[in-house]
Amino acid sequence: MEKDQKISLLEWHLEAGAYSLIDEKPQDLTLSDLTSQNIAQNQQDEKNTTNATKAQNTKQVIENCNNLSDLKNLISRIETFNIKKTAKNMVFGSGNENGDIMVIGEAPGSEEDDLGMPFVGAAGKLLDKMLHSIEISRSEVYVTNVLPWRPPANRKPTPSEIEVFLPYLLKHIDLIDPKIVILLGGTAASAILNLEEGITKLRGKWHKFNKIDVMPMYHPAYLLRQPSQKKQAWADLLEIKNKLINLI
Repeated sequence: MEKDQKISLLEWHLEAGAYSLIDEKPQDLTLSDLTSQNIAQNQQDEKNTTNATKAQNTKQVIENCNNLSDLKNLISRIETFNIKKTAKNMVFGSGNENGDIMVIGEAPGSEEDDLGMPFVGAAGKLLDKMLHSIEISRSEVYVTNVLPWRPPANRKPTPSEIEVFLPYLLKHIDLIDPKIVILLGGTAASAILNLEEGITKLRGKWHKFNKIDVMPMYHPAYLLRQPSQKKQAWADLLEIKNKLINLI
């Protein structure tokens, strides 16, 4: 091809809008900006639809769990939960599956992570004493956490982590079907009750969740750091004792 022909060809490409020979992705430069925006919106809509479909499928799978074993196996197969990768063991729950009381904490600590059992550390020992003070044995209640895996460095669960796992927790409550749920700490209280108030305002008052009586309390770990708050915890325990008497 002659030099003049090459120049003419380049000029023709420039006039057609081809300003570069190589780009990251093929582009149709004849499209208007509005058309490009529509394509981008359609792609986002498709992504949102896909995510909604996945969420619906996950919800359906959770609803199909007929017992705790099914739910435990389902949770154990979750691969997209990042904190699972840093934890040693899944901490599902333990205790009396047919009891009247279900206790929900925040997340496993280091000892719980090591043993794969909830509330076996110092906070768990204090929880046992708290229950014993109102004549309730640990073996009479069912205990679990908002998250089944220990967050790195015992940090507080993030809102996104709670949101992802909440459907599993709600199914957990549904399968236990307790008469009373004790929520230990602000994380458990806000997750289940979906209220903005902190634990200091929520504790000591009865709430309802799907017709279940719910009592938020200070977490035993907090009481270990702030023993002066044990008086308020004792008052909450007495409320629970009286509620149980009325339910019998």
